[in-house]
Amino acid sequence: MTTLSSIAVVVPVHNRKDELIRALRSVYHQSVPVDEVWVMDDASDVELFPLEQFKDWSALHYCRLESKFNANVARNKGAQMSQSDFIAFLDSDDEWEENYIEQCKLHLKPIEGAYFSQAKIVRLGEANPKKSKEWKDGMSAVNFLLDGGFAQTSSFVVDRKSFLHVQFDEQLKRHQDFDFFARYAAKYTWFQLPVCSVLVHWEENRKVTRDAQSEMLFIERFVDEIEPKVLKRYLRMQYDYFYENGTPGDYHLHQSLVPRIVVLLAFSEYKSFFKEQSVLYLNTIGLLSYLLLRLKSKL
Repeated sequence: MTTLSSIAVVVPVHNRKDELIRALRSVYHQSVPVDEVWVMDDASDVELFPLEQFKDWSALHYCRLESKFNANVARNKGAQMSQSDFIAFLDSDDEWEENYIEQCKLHLKPIEGAYFSQAKIVRLGEANPKKSKEWKDGMSAVNFLLDGGFAQTSSFVVDRKSFLHVQFDEQLKRHQDFDFFARYAAKYTWFQLPVCSVLVHWEENRKVTRDAQSEMLFIERFVDEIEPKVLKRYLRMQYDYFYENGTPGDYHLHQSLVPRIVVLLAFSEYKSFFKEQSVLYLNTIGLLSYLLLRLKSKL
């Protein structure tokens, strides 16, 4: 176990008092204690603190944001306020098994890098491991996430110094974890821990919300590295969701982006097909980039 292993836990929360208590209880009862716990209240409409059962917990800190932002703002501010070597993120509706931090500390290294692990999905009181493909050095982070990989925020343990150079994108409403994982991978190294002690609560009756603008921004940001077959499958899934389950606003926004989607698909296909034909490849990139810019100016 490395000596450079002080850990701060950052828990963003909005209104989920009962879930917050469950999450904090799982941190409080860790077999190896953490050094700091930052509960970042994203301007809740209900009173979250004080929590009597944790009143003697010296590591616990509470900070309430004056205005409602989103979980990314809360996560970033909590990490900025902490002083530990590593930041462990925990969503307020998730929890950890008692040996989670102890297992993580066995693998932490005094380098600028981040860690994620497998998780168990909790449905109707039963926790079952979520299968994920293996993460390997040099692998495309976006293709990993969109094609069988699983890296959930409540399993992220990140070196604080490197985290502050990347941070979560505070404009995104969805795909925050995907976006952070991919941007971090471009600058630093991810390690997949042989640990499966994160409990992610996916209730079957809970409404899942998605945001077309955030998802398209994520795709545009990383389209250069997404494999064509992965991109096509994802965009089709996205279209089916917004057609059948999306809000009217998201559906209409998605429809307005159809020309851009066509360009993205064409760009990705041409990039794959002409990757050995440098002149034709560069000319194609130039033409499609020009068309994309023209389309953006009209949307």
